[in-house]
Amino acid sequence: LLSPALADMQGAALYQFDDAQFRPDDYESIQRVGDGTKLGDPTKTGQFGLGFNSVYHVTDTPMFVSGRDFVVFDPHEAHLPDGLPGLCEDASSLSRACPDQLAPFQGIFGCDVDAGCWRTRSGQGTLFRLPLRTREAAGRSRIKDG
Repeated sequence: LLSPALADMQGAALYQFDDAQFRPDDYESIQRVGDGTKLGDPTKTGQFGLGFNSVYHVTDTPMFVSGRDFVVFDPHEAHLPDGLPGLCEDASSLSRACPDQLAPFQGIFGCDVDAGCWRTRSGQGTLFRLPLRTREAAGRSRIKDG
């Protein structure tokens, strides 16, 4: 794992798959907690102002693989090395260095992190993994009560 503190994030989780991958403006937008930048755009998820921020109802550490990128957010700065609030790494390289970190993604909806590709009809994909917040984590969370 990238950090021993991420061990609790390897358990029960919700998955969500999309057969497209993130574009540079998607990475910019998703980093803004509470900032509905897609308001009123009927072609975008998040057009009603909540979008990705809704994941914080169930998790404190959302993570995903999009294209060749592995991304994890840690707004509490409690789980990633050096107290980082998030990171983006090459999934294939990280899979070799920290295989347990990416194991929960391997083979799900065509995600092949070991080979660095997607075995989908489009050859692309984004797979979100939302580790469910435990009771203990809920007691410490400053993002979502309970």
